[in-house]
Amino acid sequence: MAERWGGEPTEPAPGAGGYGGYRGGPGNDAYTRQMGPPGGRPPGRGGYDDQQRRRRRNWLIAAGVVAVVIIVVLIILLVTQSNNSNGVNIDSFTVPNTVNCSGPTTIGVSWSTSNANQVILSIDGSIYRTYPGATGADTVPFACNGVPHIYMITAKSSTGAQSTQSQSVTQTSTPTTKSTSPSTTTAPPTTSAPTTSSSSTTTTT
Repeated sequence: MAERWGGEPTEPAPGAGGYGGYRGGPGNDAYTRQMGPPGGRPPGRGGYDDQQRRRRRNWLIAAGVVAVVIIVVLIILLVTQSNNSNGVNIDSFTVPNTVNCSGPTTIGVSWSTSNANQVILSIDGSIYRTYPGATGADTVPFACNGVPHIYMITAKSSTGAQSTQSQSVTQTSTPTTKSTSPSTTTAPPTTSAPTTSSSSTTTTT
């Protein structure tokens, strides 16, 4: 009795007739399928599928890096905007540059701030008064002693942020001139000697 063949079927020689219906040579479709995919590599590790996996993984890594960069930039912008919104700004501080006076007087000052809940006014380094709110105005003293005076405001917020601004005010005095008229001397009136009249009395005896 003949022994059965238990091994792999042998590949038919090109041009030879057929085991398992493989006829013809490399031009035959069945022959091509039996020999494997183009490139000579079987599908799987190191083949076409593995290249697609690496390409897909690279795209995922690049997309993740871009997403992280965008998130970091957004966080920086939010923090910067938050700091700017909480900062105190002095929009205007109006004080006269010069004061024409010769004695103690007063001047008008006004201010406007942003994000402040109180304003402290100082004159020559000493606190004069604290005002609530972001804007205000007042009439304050000015000493006419011939030297400049420094007026400063400090705007503060509830979070502790603050901003200061100062201005110098100079005294200008208009000299006072006294008009003098030439003195006129009036001569005393002349007095004439009194006239005496003599009367004679004739007595007849």
